[in-house]
Amino acid sequence: MRVSWRGRSILVGIMIAASVTLGSVAAWGSTRIGDLELQMWYSTRNTFHSAGGDNMNWVQWRNEIFGWLVYENIVKSGKAFGQYEIPLIKNATINARYRFRADPVWTLRDSYTKRYDNHERKSYLFPENGFRDLFADLDFGEV
Repeated sequence: MRVSWRGRSILVGIMIAASVTLGSVAAWGSTRIGDLELQMWYSTRNTFHSAGGDNMNWVQWRNEIFGWLVYENIVKSGKAFGQYEIPLIKNATINARYRFRADPVWTLRDSYTKRYDNHERKSYLFPENGFRDLFADLDFGEV
C-alpha cells in the first residue's frame, strides 16, 4: 500500500507529537546528611523509526536510573571518621556511581520476540546494571 503525501504529513505530525509527548522525561533529586550526599537521576526516552513513511515502529523505550554517592571528609585532618589516625593522608572523599538501564520494548514487541532468543532479549532488556565507578579523592597534604 502506498501512502499519499497527505498521509505522510499526518504520520510525521503524529511522530513529532509522540516524540514531544513521550520522547524524553527526566527527574533528578539530591539529599545530604552531614558529609554524605546522594544524587539520583531517572530518565526515559522513546524512539520511533519509520521506513519511508509506510509504517512506524517503536524501537526503543530506554529507562535509566543513575545514582551518585559522595562521602566527603571520610578522612579529615589525618583522621578517619574523626577518630582513627591515617598515615600520609590528610583528607579523603569516597565516590560511588551506579547505573541501571532497562529497555522493555525488547519484550513487548512481537517482532523482537520472534527475531531474538530469550537470552538475547534479556541482554537487550537490561544492557547495564552495575557500578560505573568507585574511587577515592585523596589529599596527601605536604608530601
